[in-house]
Amino acid sequence: MTTFEPIDFVVTWVDDDDLEWREMKNAYLGDRRTTREGASESRFRDWGALRYWFRAIEENCEWVRKIFLVTVNPLPSWLKSQHPKLVVVHHEQFIPGEYLPTFNSRVIEIYLHRIPDLSEKFVYFNDDMYVLNQIDRNHFFPKGRPAAIPVMNALSVGDNISHAMLNNIRVINENFNKRIVIKRRLFDWFSLRLGHHFIQNIALLPWHRFTGFHNHHLPLALLKSTYSTVWNFASDELKLTSESKFRQFHDINPFLFYYWQLCSGVFTTVQPSSYGRYFQTDKTSVNDLTQTIREGKERVICINDGEVEDYESLSDQIEEAFLKRFPNASSFETSN
Repeated sequence: MTTFEPIDFVVTWVDDDDLEWREMKNAYLGDRRTTREGASESRFRDWGALRYWFRAIEENCEWVRKIFLVTVNPLPSWLKSQHPKLVVVHHEQFIPGEYLPTFNSRVIEIYLHRIPDLSEKFVYFNDDMYVLNQIDRNHFFPKGRPAAIPVMNALSVGDNISHAMLNNIRVINENFNKRIVIKRRLFDWFSLRLGHHFIQNIALLPWHRFTGFHNHHLPLALLKSTYSTVWNFASDELKLTSESKFRQFHDINPFLFYYWQLCSGVFTTVQPSSYGRYFQTDKTSVNDLTQTIREGKERVICINDGEVEDYESLSDQIEEAFLKRFPNASSFETSN
């Protein structure tokens, strides 16, 4: 009988309707170092689709060992907190107390490895990432290694996210030699499975140092041991990020751990088109998005709203599509 290493899911969730939490957040907004973008309402907005996230996982990922729901808010009334597969984790259980409270998702994300009883192999979801079809453990850990898309990118200074990616790349270039990294897994970096990204890697090969990596904005397959290694090599940068109550330009973000796995050769290449799809939600894309949800056209999706207008209307359309796709209550829901 084949035995598999356990794989856990971690999902972070914020209830922006929690008045006590909103009051505390607003009290910290007086910090002059807080950028408008870093405290944007869209950073904390909840689509109200968490119940469908659980329905999707139960229907499509029965092999998952535990689901760790990371939150600072009271739980939704419908959620069965005593479910045997569910572990509710509050920030004070894994983030050092001197950095709390925090309203910076990056602070939460760089300490995930400290969650008690988390398995070595885990998949990190934002609460806007959904599994629409049945997938096995090989989707995230093919051949027992984290799934990755080894594609280089050319970053430029722009918004808060761009700065975080550049900070990640600085850490990578301080600790890895680009030529050695690529030579070690040459046929992965120049695989036809990468589609048009193959050309992108060729174009960026002449640069002596890494200029960036492709970010798929989908669930990240990660190893706790990678976290420990990165903390050993970049503790100063990670501690500086920890001090940011809201997102700041000097922050590190969790893609650093993904990049580290790429450069260490600890990954298995997957096709970008088969791994999942990212949606930037607005009026022009909502029809495509809702049809994708209803018909299960993708295995995994990410719904990123950004600064959208008519949020309520879009939210209603998305919830209607999820209800069509996942009409039955999961065992994570109470009978009330």
